[in-house]
Amino acid sequence: MDTVSTVSGLSRSQLARKLDKGQIFRLWKGTYVEELPTPSALFLFLREKYPDALLTGRSVAQIILGEEVTFPLHFATPRRLPVSDYVSGHRTTVLPTFLLNNSPVHLPLLALQWVEDDELAISMLEKLYAGRNGRAQLEKDSTLVRLLPTRCRQLLSQAALGTDSSGEARLIRALQRKGLKVVANHKIGHYYWDAVIPRWKVAIEVDSHRHHTGLPEFIRDRWKNNDATLRGWTTLRYSGSCVAHHLDLVVEQILQAKNPDLDARCFRAVWNWHEIFLRDTSRLDMDGTIHHGDWA
Repeated sequence: MDTVSTVSGLSRSQLARKLDKGQIFRLWKGTYVEELPTPSALFLFLREKYPDALLTGRSVAQIILGEEVTFPLHFATPRRLPVSDYVSGHRTTVLPTFLLNNSPVHLPLLALQWVEDDELAISMLEKLYAGRNGRAQLEKDSTLVRLLPTRCRQLLSQAALGTDSSGEARLIRALQRKGLKVVANHKIGHYYWDAVIPRWKVAIEVDSHRHHTGLPEFIRDRWKNNDATLRGWTTLRYSGSCVAHHLDLVVEQILQAKNPDLDARCFRAVWNWHEIFLRDTSRLDMDGTIHHGDWA
């Protein structure tokens, strides 16, 4: 349903009978329709009635992540909105806008406070502020907010911002949970590294089979590694499969980068880590895709 057609001219008893028979639906108090609208149709309907209302919360997160937008629609607004299974209003006068698919929505940094699911909120942040320009975009958005709510600051501290893949994000989140400050997509010399721990001068790469097996990439990786080493950095490289299957061992090795216990399990021969591949021919690449029969 692309438009919302409301029911009018009926008495209370007539409305009650039609509701009981499922012939009409109650969107909220005083508003009835013959057919339930789609979320997008209800969004347009509400925006006509309340032009100063902006999508916020989970609705913004779903759009950013490319998910289907579901009810209730979450709106940020300076006024009171009707309450129902289809609309959830959050009253605020702080309404900086953000263009999403060419439509204005509530600035995601603030919309974040009404995303109840932490995992969904963190995924939204990591998608929105991914890549080399992610932190610059975050800084730009931050200038629009005088003071971030506590919940927003907490979620930002847990997210792996500026990453290029889910494997990198997973590793950085695990290191942050250990209390480390980790920076993604950090430039050392002429090259960008997936993650660095500035305090220790440790540079980390998470290499996927897909993007690091060609001859140009093979050559570049050697020069890149030598460049950082000669600048005084400790360099550590892991495959996407290491992160996918042995995150605890990868994190343990990184934590020991400056004072390693070489008898620890995390320093044993790699084939002892990857017993799964000796039993099975499946390979899980950095992006989470399973490939059968092509691992060697």
